Amino acid sequence: MKRISWGGLASLVAVAGLLLLACSDGVVEPGDLFFGSGTVEYFTFEGGFWAIDGDDGTVYEPTEDLPPGFEKAGLRVGFVARMTDHPSFRMVGPVVELLDIWELGSRFPG
Repeated sequence: MKRISWGGLASLVAVAGLLLLACSDGVVEPGDLFFGSGTVEYFTFEGGFWAIDGDDGTVYEPTEDLPPGFEKAGLRVGFVARMTDHPSFRMVGPVVELLDIWELGSRFPG
């Protein structure tokens, strides 16, 4: 039996995600889960906070602090999140609940 490599598995997941997105209206609503990637950034206003500047042009504000080791400006990350409808006085972008986060190039989520 042939084994699937991590790269092959990642490709399958990406294709499945694209197919699901193609079948939807593309709008992420509160409660929806989604994959993202971006760069960790520290914003100095409103007391200072860490957020993810997404590759899709959206800044994602986590509901809680980033896990230890991820509070590094410029760190490239992938993440799985749940969209929330939490209000934020920072108003940089949507507030999300991070379910998983990893340094890009380090591992496949799991």
